[in-house]
Amino acid sequence: MATARDIKRKINSVKNIQQITKAMKLIATTKMQKSQNAIINARPYANSIYHLMSRVLQRSREVYCSLLEKRGEVKVTCFLVITSERGFCGGFNSNVIKAITNLIKDKEKESKNICMLNLGSKGYFYFKRQNYKNIGHYPIQEPIEYSLSQDIGSILIEKYISKEIDEAYITFNEFKSLSTQRVMSLRILPLNIEPEIEEKYVNEYIYEPDPIVLLQTLIARYINIQIHKALLESFAAEQCARMVAMDSATKNAKEMISNLQLNYNRVRQAAITKEISEIIGGREALSI
Repeated sequence: MATARDIKRKINSVKNIQQITKAMKLIATTKMQKSQNAIINARPYANSIYHLMSRVLQRSREVYCSLLEKRGEVKVTCFLVITSERGFCGGFNSNVIKAITNLIKDKEKESKNICMLNLGSKGYFYFKRQNYKNIGHYPIQEPIEYSLSQDIGSILIEKYISKEIDEAYITFNEFKSLSTQRVMSLRILPLNIEPEIEEKYVNEYIYEPDPIVLLQTLIARYINIQIHKALLESFAAEQCARMVAMDSATKNAKEMISNLQLNYNRVRQAAITKEISEIIGGREALSI
């Protein structure tokens, strides 16, 4: 049975852990608020580029871009997976890994080769153990820089044009609310751009530079901003998940301290009762 001193030592240890989890929750809250503002600013830009690409394609039907070309036979599928660098965020990473594992199983049924491009160490080390081909690993550093998305976008575009990959998906946790994150998997190559204007209202424009150069630039920038937006969404979702996990850990520590304190009082009371009994027994022995 644990002594009062052992229980007291454990209470102090749990209190120290409680202070750490409380601090981690506050830090995650601050980071989440900053990343949420970044997401709100990035969404309109991505939507505007998409609308502009759609209009260019409708008004210039002769424009051809290899990044819009769907391959007749898809031999190699690339998965861009976004996870976190650190743990203590509940099921954040496991949800992404589970979703991407199911997608890979579906692709393997069609006898397709799989390659991985990992953002974040948690996903990288997991899929490394699964022996999937890895074409790149990038750690996620704070703050999230747009240059990282440009580097990744360039790699995907280069490999798609050279036909090293035939399609590419990006899988990440989408930030929905403080308590809700949803795993998303989107195809970013080849792009699928839907028309937005009715056929009878489409007019021809004169472009400078020509429509081909304009569309290629827009598509490359759109892929980059989609990756950047996914990184921001994932980072905000990670902070929300960590905030919830640390809040739960803080509450559990408080409950554990309460139970330990109750146990400590019982042990202390039993020790006092034992000492009183020994004193009374000794007095009676002396009085005989």
